[in-house]
Amino acid sequence: MKALAIVDGEHYVPVVRDAIAELPYEVVGAALVGGTEKLRGGEEYGVPLVDDLDEALERLRPDLVVDLSDEPVLGPVARFRLASRVLAAGIPYVGADFRLDPPRFEPFHGRSLAVIGTGKRVGK
Repeated sequence: MKALAIVDGEHYVPVVRDAIAELPYEVVGAALVGGTEKLRGGEEYGVPLVDDLDEALERLRPDLVVDLSDEPVLGPVARFRLASRVLAAGIPYVGADFRLDPPRFEPFHGRSLAVIGTGKRVGK
């Protein structure tokens, strides 16, 4: 299974490279999401490094995106925005203790209705 890793520059490059090598996937690239102020240049992650996530998803066509980044570079809001882009592309998004899968749409011949936000005080 081909995977794209999400990494940040906050962590020691050899540690990230070793983490990528230990993943049970064929890692085809790594998207750098920030924290570059600590990088000296010429870092070697063992896989091609990409700056643009959308371009990487289209060009590398991973089956899965694995998030190896951490706070403060990628906080909860930014992480879910990034995950939303990945899921919208139809690709699962996996972290250390979670997995988000894109919604599956089954063929339906006829009229349909989607209902969201049925909880208390929604839409006010």
